Amino acid sequence: GGVLDLGAETRVAEDYRTRFRIRSGSVSAAVGTLSGGNQQKVMLSKWVEARPDVLFLDEPTRGVDVGAKYEIYDIVNELASSGVAAVVISSELPEVLRLAQPAPPGPSNDDLLALADAVREAGRPQQPRRVAPEQETGRETGRRGHLRVLTTDH
Repeated sequence: GGVLDLGAETRVAEDYRTRFRIRSGSVSAAVGTLSGGNQQKVMLSKWVEARPDVLFLDEPTRGVDVGAKYEIYDIVNELASSGVAAVVISSELPEVLRLAQPAPPGPSNDDLLALADAVREAGRPQQPRRVAPEQETGRETGRRGHLRVLTTDH
């Protein structure tokens, strides 16, 4: 077994307490005695300290006050900025929209003009060819907005 460095553990906990604005009397306070928002931030700090590549958050702000929600949003955005893939599951559309990363920048006007010129030069764009049913790996079963829903036949 290993040896715990309680001094280092306390310093890390104090750092997260400050960074995440966790309101508690001390880092020794029982998590169950804290408000819902502060409990969520304690849990987030534990996961962040584990330094994950991907972090799944299911309803991370359910039951917390508005101020704590925005603090949690800041934490999630900070994680995403540091390279952590934060997958957020939420039933609150405004929360999803706030935490969703913007799409990468689209093509520039020059790129679009070059594409239009290439299409004009090539004549009519080639139609997609139909794949024979035995070559299909999946079939389109419907569309949801801009998403295609595919199913595989087994």
